[in-house]
Amino acid sequence: MAQAAFIPHPYTHSRRAFFAPRASSACGRESNWTFDSDGHYTQNTIVSGNARQYLVHIPDDFDNDIPRPLVLSFHGAEGTSAHQEQASQLSLSGQTIGGQSIIAVYPQGLVGVDKSSAWDAAPYANPNAHDVEFTLAILDEVADALCIDTSRIYASGKSNGGGFTNRLACTPEVNSRVAAFGMASGAYYPAALPGDACQPGRQVPILLTHGTGDTTVPYNGKPHKGDGTEPNIDDFSKNWAQRNGFAAKAYAQASPHDNTDLWAWGGAGDRGQVKRYRVKDMQHVWPTTVVGSDKDGLSAPFNLTRSDLLPFFEQYSL
Repeated sequence: MAQAAFIPHPYTHSRRAFFAPRASSACGRESNWTFDSDGHYTQNTIVSGNARQYLVHIPDDFDNDIPRPLVLSFHGAEGTSAHQEQASQLSLSGQTIGGQSIIAVYPQGLVGVDKSSAWDAAPYANPNAHDVEFTLAILDEVADALCIDTSRIYASGKSNGGGFTNRLACTPEVNSRVAAFGMASGAYYPAALPGDACQPGRQVPILLTHGTGDTTVPYNGKPHKGDGTEPNIDDFSKNWAQRNGFAAKAYAQASPHDNTDLWAWGGAGDRGQVKRYRVKDMQHVWPTTVVGSDKDGLSAPFNLTRSDLLPFFEQYSL
């Protein structure tokens, strides 16, 4: 397909400036969280009557006087926060946004109706999870304990966690605090708000990746028993573009990696930029070249986190 010309956005397109950090209240004082030698701490909390937990990782050069970007990453169904840390590679040394090493947080989902962990954007999730409230509690608690750049908070997720990340992007109470969102192999059930039910209240930067070989969440979508359908990923991407003020056909096309087709609505830093990566034959994984990082024997043509996700996040601040 030939590259399409961009259709003007109804709002002013402007490159996002790199604003000075808006530091959280914890900056300049000692945290009461005790991290292990690898920079990990597990926080337990109570949200809506449920005992909840999340894993926090700080970088090697952490200093509670320096505001750091924060990235949340949500695991898939049946997953764990520890596995999501391994798959996403967000805790690896050298992961930065805006020149600062990041703090990464990996929330743990509650056990759902099928006895496995999940997020409430899925029909098999615990109906009393209140995961949006859990996310807001995480943002409050981390900012109270660690020196966070509150203008540079981001959310990501894989599979059911990707669907939940979409739900967060559609929720003004959350997206008013989170600058941009990224989803990998997302499961966009109706409860993830993939269509007209998504009312974000602002232009939300979105990056998503999906493989044509995904049999768990097929690229072309599938009917969902008794509750609508999971969308075709191209249609889902176009829907976000239109929601952000772009015409569905007004995308530029590129091939940034082997076997990868990119559609982009808007340029770097434009308000509401949407990027869709279609990866030939990739299965249901967080894209990485490290075999077994997510699933045994599976890999992708590129490392999403370092090469694309964090650079995408870096363009945006609140």
